[in-house]
Amino acid sequence: MVIGSRRGYSDEQITEAEYVGFIQDWQQKLYAKTGFLLSAKVTPCQIVMAGQIEPHFEISFINYPKFLIGESELKLHIENLLRALMLEFEQNRVVLIYLDETVMFEMSPKVDPRITEYE
Repeated sequence: MVIGSRRGYSDEQITEAEYVGFIQDWQQKLYAKTGFLLSAKVTPCQIVMAGQIEPHFEISFINYPKFLIGESELKLHIENLLRALMLEFEQNRVVLIYLDETVMFEMSPKVDPRITEYE
């Protein structure tokens, strides 16, 4: 998943520590409820598009063979976390990249006003 490092379309930065803390809390709740261990990797990155360079975080997941879970259940937990992150950090649009497909989750059709169109 690729998620922005700005709250909404503001200049307020979301730190890596904020994302990690939220994910850890969410993981603990998931484990207490289901016994499922969801391992995540959080990496800073930049999205470059149409005149905009925006700091983001890439959050990827590992389906460890020792704690293997079916693909549909894994996707369900990842998508539930994605929705929780979108709400908590006011993210309008998040892209989730699976090995077999790319899915966009969107709260509204708004576009960041900092994106410029090519002429």
